[in-house]
Amino acid sequence: MIHRIRSAVLVVLCVLLYSSTAGWAMSHMEKAKALDEYIREQYRSSSQFKTREKEASSKEGLRRAIAKGFRHYNGEVSWAKALEYAGYVIEACDKYGINDPALIAGMIVKESRVRPRARSRYAYGLMQIYWKVHRKSIAQTFPWIKNTESLMSPRNNILVGTWIFSNYLKSTGGNVEKALHRYLGANSSRYVSKIMSYRGTMRRNAAAVSK
Repeated sequence: MIHRIRSAVLVVLCVLLYSSTAGWAMSHMEKAKALDEYIREQYRSSSQFKTREKEASSKEGLRRAIAKGFRHYNGEVSWAKALEYAGYVIEACDKYGINDPALIAGMIVKESRVRPRARSRYAYGLMQIYWKVHRKSIAQTFPWIKNTESLMSPRNNILVGTWIFSNYLKSTGGNVEKALHRYLGANSSRYVSKIMSYRGTMRRNAAAVSK
């Protein structure tokens, strides 16, 4: 790909040089603009660009599907906020190797009903993080999170919750059910069943968007 672009650049430079000697009136700025546009056009037509464009489109569709699911389970969440939270879910999954953002979204619905200020006796935020249990490891991995208030920031909370779950998933050999039990801190088939149901809603939304 790089070699093709370099060759294309040489062709354009030759054309521009010829046009200059032939007396065509092109300023240096116009020549630079023409060269830049030609290079951009070559890249846009490349398979690499098309692949990235397809991936970006797929992620945007998934983000909207998750946002729709969030609003389905909590109508008080605005569309803008739902999209924001969904974006954080996809970001966190990319960062921590979770290939199923719909699962993390389902956990958020189950844990907090998509309420960023949700708080129980020991847990905080969208993913209901147990601060006392994870405080030291959070400080090591996320040094900017210094207290429960910063932990309740939607992006921080989703990053931390996804990171914790990814560790449980690794320690259980990829067993989602066992990882969810560890996240909850107890064995509960109902907890797992609910999350799977919410995940199913997100996946159906995504399938509808892709049609």
